[in-house]
Formats: sequence, C-alpha cells, structure tokens
Amino acid sequence: MSVYERYSNGAVSKSDYLAQKKALNERLSATEEQIALLEDQLLQTEQFRGCNSDIDRAADTFANEKNLTYEMAHAFIEAIHVFSDGRREIVWRFKDIAELLGTT
Repeated sequence: MSVYERYSNGAVSKSDYLAQKKALNERLSATEEQIALLEDQLLQTEQFRGCNSDIDRAADTFANEKNLTYEMAHAFIEAIHVFSDGRREIVWRFKDIAELLGTT
C-alpha cells in the first residue's frame, strides 16, 4: 500500500504522511541525479570507444610483436617532443578513459 493510500485510509497522520512523502521525494531526487551522472559517464565511455577503434585494431595487429617497429610506433604515437632542457613528451594517438571521465 502506498504512503498516500495509508494517509487517505486514516492509517497515518498528515504530519507522518508529509514526512514520508518528503523522504521519498528526496530519495527520488538523489536517484535521478545518480541516473543522470551514470548516463553521462556511459555517453563518455561510448565516445571513448569510438575514438579508440583505430587503436583497438592496431593493438590487435601488433599483439604478438616482440620488438617496437616503425609501423607500431606510427600506429600508437602522434608525436614526440624533445625540449631543450632534456624533457620528453609523447603525444599518443588514443585518449585515456580516466582522463575523459575526469577521474585523474
């Protein structure tokens, strides 16, 4: 039996009904927020998968390689920057799922 039905049948007082209704509305609101967050993460994950489909194919192609080859480096690396102070930066051709989801 719903909260309203118990109230309309006189099983609970108006103040109890309003308190239960408020609690249920708060739970509903929190659940809706959680659903929205999860839907956003799902969308980002689907976009991530789309971005990396070429990388998935390259990973399958080179899965059994023992040594780095020119073709392998070209498939995974966009650019390598070497700075005058000796720092090196690798720009990958794929995106990190944690970075896309903002968890890094």
